[in-house]
Amino acid sequence: MNSSIIKLPDSALTFGSEIENEITRLGVEWLEGKNSPRTQESYDTVVRQFITFLEFAFDIEYTPEIWKKAQGLHVISFKKYLAKTGYKKRKKDTKLTPYSKKTINQRLSCLSSFFDDLVKKQVITHNPANIDRYKVDSSKVEAVVLSEKEARSMIDAPREFNDFHGPQQRPISDAQILRDSVIVHVFFFRGCRISELCNLKVKDYFTDKGFPVLKVHLKGDRTSTLAINQQLQTALNQYLEFIGHGEDPENPLILPLRDNQEVKDNELRHLNRHSVRRIWDKYAHFRGIKNTTPHSARATFATTAIENGCPLEVVQEALGHSWIDTTRSYVKNKERYHESASFKVHY
Repeated sequence: MNSSIIKLPDSALTFGSEIENEITRLGVEWLEGKNSPRTQESYDTVVRQFITFLEFAFDIEYTPEIWKKAQGLHVISFKKYLAKTGYKKRKKDTKLTPYSKKTINQRLSCLSSFFDDLVKKQVITHNPANIDRYKVDSSKVEAVVLSEKEARSMIDAPREFNDFHGPQQRPISDAQILRDSVIVHVFFFRGCRISELCNLKVKDYFTDKGFPVLKVHLKGDRTSTLAINQQLQTALNQYLEFIGHGEDPENPLILPLRDNQEVKDNELRHLNRHSVRRIWDKYAHFRGIKNTTPHSARATFATTAIENGCPLEVVQEALGHSWIDTTRSYVKNKERYHESASFKVHY
């Protein structure tokens, strides 16, 4: 791992390399225990944010002793700070999007993980991040679930974009149509997270026991292999045939087309999550569907599968949830008297 993964705030750089290296070393050792690069990036961001908060909110000097000076009061203040501030979803945004209680809890858990590691290393004596979290209703899904009509509209959007796009939008190429069609099909018919879609390789689409399947790589080095329907198969086959990169199983499945016009060292690159988000936003705007993200497609996939009678444990396996309670959160809270357990009991 690159030792510069803990990027220090500019105000700290004047303290010299010895201080910088010591704090960086502790951060690197902790992050090396996180398997996913995305997890490493997220955890790194939170720790750097907390460092900056300690400096500017409490005027705590940036030294190797900074972690020993962190107290529960500081973490509580950091929690309140996150609740009052927000973040930019996109660089061009002028307004901040508030952090949800779930996101704040995740950031506090990240800090707690880091401080637990420092306790084990005997750098500090206790974990100051062991504070109360916000109460969150885990039985509800935060992502917007699209209607069947909205989902179909998004799935068809790439192929219809050139016929109905506005005068300020450029038409898209045949390659983009097929590539973007695969992206929305994978989201709605496979229920992937963005990172899982970006990491797909050609070899992850194959036939097993007569069924075309798509394998995704989950958190913690786990995988989930799912037989896919005809619509997704067709989208994948048309795309691979048109682009022509399917012969090498190690190639990325979904390519950043513009970046791959000039391939260096015979190595194709994976599409990145920011590009995927822009692609989603383009078609959501085109269809007039507001307040959605690619995770909305995942939530729609799960909710629709459950409502159509797919067993909960099968949906759990498809989504890669470690706990079935997470999958159960996609079950809509409505009375289903026709499915009463009492009707199934006979003596």
